[in-house]
Amino acid sequence: MALQHLQPQPFLGDFRFAEGPRWHGGWLWFSEIEGDRVMRARPGGSAEIVAELSSPSGLGFLPDGSLLVVGMRDRKLYRLQGNGKLQVHADLSEHGSILNDMVVGPDGRAYVDAYRAGPPVEAPAAPDGLYYPVAGDIDRHYLNGLGTSPSLSGSIIAVEMDGSHKVVAANLNYPNGLAIMPDGRTLIASISHVSKLLAFDIDADGTLANPRTWADMPGRHPDGICVDSDGGIWVACLAISAFQRVLEGGFITHNIATPGLWSVAPALGGDDRRTLFLVSMEPVEQPDHRSSITCVQVAAPGAGWP
Repeated sequence: MALQHLQPQPFLGDFRFAEGPRWHGGWLWFSEIEGDRVMRARPGGSAEIVAELSSPSGLGFLPDGSLLVVGMRDRKLYRLQGNGKLQVHADLSEHGSILNDMVVGPDGRAYVDAYRAGPPVEAPAAPDGLYYPVAGDIDRHYLNGLGTSPSLSGSIIAVEMDGSHKVVAANLNYPNGLAIMPDGRTLIASISHVSKLLAFDIDADGTLANPRTWADMPGRHPDGICVDSDGGIWVACLAISAFQRVLEGGFITHNIATPGLWSVAPALGGDDRRTLFLVSMEPVEQPDHRSSITCVQVAAPGAGWP
């Protein structure tokens, strides 16, 4: 099977740092990390502000439709109430120096990744150069919230509906994008600095077991991810300025190049979940860097969570 290249079209633009796209209830929801706000937009419309808080990141929805928002730097998980105000759903500050992405499963259990600076390690493999590599050292430039460390000690936290929480995976360098496969029993995490997608079995109590490599993605620095109904995972490959669709074992079926931009996060949405939304941004060292969202139609619809 030949690698297929897709060309996206503009959707929304002129943000500082968009992240965490999620399709829910006919809207594309996303965080504006540097704008301190959560936003949403319908296809063909403009974006509106849903909530304002410092450095929002991962988003998800409880079974009743309530929005959960990760507070990246204050390390709290918030719930948006019916009156439009945010309430602390869980205080996760004990688990790391910063929080990042989140996926919420069908039972309302949320998985959030957290990390802190770790010991020095050998730098991961350089980008393979196949698709528009970003110049420079990706670990020096990548905005992980903790400066320039190429070594992060990361964990994944399970948060129950009542706000109780526990560490369910640890010693990861470092967990980033999170998704739950359509079977509801498998969690996938992109492990950015070692360029792998890891799979975990989800036990009945939320514990993650049997960690294993789902796909090696050398030199790609995988960030946000989403799953389709054919078992493929769309991956934002930040280090090579591309979004790629990968199958279990590592075979790449599709490539969407974003020359000169960081590929940050994808989401499958639209009425039939066949619209792939793609969040990209200019490198943060660029003065007045901007972030934008594009979209493209794909064959396999979204599945699983988010």
